[in-house]
Amino acid sequence: MISYRTISAKRGRQNLVETCEKFSNADTGLSNMYNVLKKHQDQRTRKEMSTIGKLIGNIPFFKEREMGEQALIDVCWHMTVLAMPANKTVVEFGSVGDNFYFILHGGVAINIPNPEKLSRFKAIKKEISDLEDELESV
Repeated sequence: MISYRTISAKRGRQNLVETCEKFSNADTGLSNMYNVLKKHQDQRTRKEMSTIGKLIGNIPFFKEREMGEQALIDVCWHMTVLAMPANKTVVEFGSVGDNFYFILHGGVAINIPNPEKLSRFKAIKKEISDLEDELESV
């Protein structure tokens, strides 16, 4: 069994809230962003996506990548709302995540294996991978 330590991650939400406040005169704020993203992609307007693109463009992840306006709009077209129940695991350590999450309401805990146990975890994961490869060759 792997022991975990928990890190609370609230900074990302604070950045998004601050960004929404900067655009308070725009067509969307945090709640309007939620309402826009609840719509099916073909019901959204380019203006809505452009406004949300400006919001997410100020989040460090996107800002560091110096994405252009059109690239941010393209990202926005693919965004959807996902409601998660409390204490639901979204991604497990060691698995490859294929989504990017904005937390509009609530909080998140990030569980990272205890460093002393991490090498054992990696060894077991490699053993499993090797067994899967062996089974495929049979």
